Amino acid sequence: MMTPVEESPPVILLVDDEPRILSALQRLLRREGYRILTAGSGAAALSILDQESVNIILSDLRMPEMDGFAFLGAVQDRGLEAARVLMSGNADLKLVIDGVNEGRFSQFIEKPWVDDALKISLRKLIEAQQLARENKELMKALRSQNQMLNQASEKAASEIQQKERLFATISHEIRNPLHGIQGILELLSRDSVGRDQKLLSTAITSAGFMRQIIDDVLDYSKVEAGKMVLQKVAFSPVALATDIISLMQPMATGQQLVLDLYYEEAIAERYFKGDDFRIRQILNNLLSNAIKYTKKGSVGVEITVDPILKIAVMDTGIGIPEEKMASLFDAFVMTNDQHDRTFGGTGLGLTIVKNLTELMGGEIGVSARQGGGTVFTLSLPLESAAAEIAVAPTQNVDRVLDGMQVVVADDMAANRIIVENLLPRYGATVHGFSDGEGLLNFLSEFEGVPDLFLLDINMPGMKGDEVLRAIKAASPALAQVPAFAMSASLNFAGSEQVVKLFTGLFSKPFSVGQLLTLARQYAPSPPPLATTGPTSDLSTAIGSTNRMRGDTDSPQFIGESGAEGFSPADKGALPAAEGALPGAEGALPTAEGSLPTA
Repeated sequence: MMTPVEESPPVILLVDDEPRILSALQRLLRREGYRILTAGSGAAALSILDQESVNIILSDLRMPEMDGFAFLGAVQDRGLEAARVLMSGNADLKLVIDGVNEGRFSQFIEKPWVDDALKISLRKLIEAQQLARENKELMKALRSQNQMLNQASEKAASEIQQKERLFATISHEIRNPLHGIQGILELLSRDSVGRDQKLLSTAITSAGFMRQIIDDVLDYSKVEAGKMVLQKVAFSPVALATDIISLMQPMATGQQLVLDLYYEEAIAERYFKGDDFRIRQILNNLLSNAIKYTKKGSVGVEITVDPILKIAVMDTGIGIPEEKMASLFDAFVMTNDQHDRTFGGTGLGLTIVKNLTELMGGEIGVSARQGGGTVFTLSLPLESAAAEIAVAPTQNVDRVLDGMQVVVADDMAANRIIVENLLPRYGATVHGFSDGEGLLNFLSEFEGVPDLFLLDINMPGMKGDEVLRAIKAASPALAQVPAFAMSASLNFAGSEQVVKLFTGLFSKPFSVGQLLTLARQYAPSPPPLATTGPTSDLSTAIGSTNRMRGDTDSPQFIGESGAEGFSPADKGALPAAEGALPGAEGALPTAEGSLPTA
């Protein structure tokens, strides 16, 4: 057994030229447990202080050679931590006040002293010293902890930056070629029939699954880093749900499921202000999960307003075990190991759903459905907005881009091929280049002014923003041409000046419908419409053009499937729009209000 170490008793140095006084003080204070040192002069006391550490110095004022005032001043000059007390029977009051003010001593005790009063004064000085020592140690420990926290914070910040750079690389290096794959598959799908059409549809769906996994990881990272920025636009929940259901219909049909949309007629006319892109992402995630885990029966979406907007996704699927309900929205949690091995996924989808919902001030709940299945209910406290009037198409959709001149620069051939093969089908002329130098050489000889520039932001040689600066400097007419930066990255690190340089961002991967929507906004007036009513995905895209038009002084961010201007004729499932991405459960490209890195 270890013997505890006893603390040394406090040390008091008594300084007085009268031995009688020293003896009296020594007897009194030793009984209090102090260790006593004595000196008959200031010089002798200073010699003792060279050898010993003391807690309190109790000095007489009037001594030969060096009086107490001078002695305590010398102690002060040495910077010793001992408490200093002056004693005298006939001290001048002004002298005492000056000594205290100058810091030579902290207390004055008049002779003859009162034993109890003296003992109390010394005890308080010892306690004050102890508190001062403890405070000093605490401050030292606090500084050490702060230093460790600062180092940990700097390390964490460095790791976050490294992770962001990694995600930016993943975003660009995977999403960019994936865009080429999806776009070319969609182009091929338009010209295919029968078995080829089915195979291409399956390939497009698989690419959508791949994009979902990538986007889940990137979005989770963005929310975790607190960099998710919400937009606020007017949108129709019914039109939004209708669009998503049309995209999900091929997936549901492939599993022989009924896909329904329920809402009261009055709700079809309601508009709200919020981030329709993120709400689309939430609903997309919930609906794709419901279809995945429902073997037979139906999946439905119900929209109500009572008094806040509520969107419920219901299914007749396998359900969720009660013991897993509480952790359902945690990261990397999956409800059923066997099914998740079958369907894949990251386990991040519902975590992102919850995070996005909470960012919008809403709530997401889950409950078991009577008779089997699950109900997810999204509640969003969004303010109402004025309904937008959809302008009926008045152009011939086959020649809606007639006379349009589009210039595209992208070092990836697949990305250029999509633009070069799609837009000419609707009357546009496309000039494609693999770098900025080739584009600028073309413009130097081109007679006329293009209608639209599409520039990859991260090309070898001249970057997209450098190319655009050169274009704007070439002539006032070219400076007015709308220019969109194309990027596959979600984390653009450019300056605000670069962001403002472009009309907006065209995020990859984008669908052919999104490309048509963008081109339509800046096309010259085409010939009159030969037929009435929507006939292709272009008419769906035109329906969303009204919201996207506006003040082009502020950047536009395009990367969502446009169908907000379309209202369903019934409550049932709707067919997928031609050219839309079937079964694309993944989050669509982001548009947080800052231009991402290529």
